Amino acid sequence: MKRFLSGVCMMMLVVPALVFAQTEDPAIKAIEAYIYGTMDEAAKEAAVKEALEKNPELVNATIDDRPILEWAVDNIGVEGDLGRKSENLAQMLVAKGADVNLKDDDGMPLLTKYAMFARVEPMAFLLKNGADVNAKDKADERTALHWVTLLNEMDAEPENIEQFVQAIELLFDNKAEIDAADKRGTTPLHNAAFLGNLKMTELLVAKGADMVLKDHDGYNALGAAIARTEENWANDDEKAATQKTIDFLKSKGAQDIRPAE
Repeated sequence: MKRFLSGVCMMMLVVPALVFAQTEDPAIKAIEAYIYGTMDEAAKEAAVKEALEKNPELVNATIDDRPILEWAVDNIGVEGDLGRKSENLAQMLVAKGADVNLKDDDGMPLLTKYAMFARVEPMAFLLKNGADVNAKDKADERTALHWVTLLNEMDAEPENIEQFVQAIELLFDNKAEIDAADKRGTTPLHNAAFLGNLKMTELLVAKGADMVLKDHDGYNALGAAIARTEENWANDDEKAATQKTIDFLKSKGAQDIRPAE
């Protein structure tokens, strides 16, 4: 059952800084000046628009292997001028054709990068502008909803758990597929139940998650959670957290489905 922990990590909310690589490209310099400039904002915004008009392919260009759109979206939700200007820039890029569904060289969708840290504001921007809520990454074939439900409750502060629940609600508001399976057949409910995240488990069940679905090894969500409590590698606190999701699923009529010995 250790395979369930592939990709599971302690989720820490980090807002990256917008730092451009050294460049002489006047279009990039115009964008940098708009973000960091403190005067003549209207003129700087006009310069960005002009740069995009003259160099349309810039909208999907990369800086340090990251699309310009990602640099802008990173800071949406940050307080003050940086957040506001970043959202304005992102909106300008999208209006000029920037692809909100771009994947990086590892096949990770932009939406997923923010979903795994429950960065709700960037997620909302991308979804509002057409991001595919059910896009899967290349390595594990996980959707954004899969990644949000990989939060280990034992590693998270209560306010972080609430933020991840908000991210799930946002994904559902945009028609996320609740029973999407990754390449191992694991669903978001498998993740939440196995990792002892009671709030997420409750929310997924309330939204209609299928409690019978089995992964490719033959475990349903309850079976996977019970198996975790029987493993020697899980410590007592982890087992106690998972026991709460077990009790909840049983209260909802879930059956323990596991592969035959």
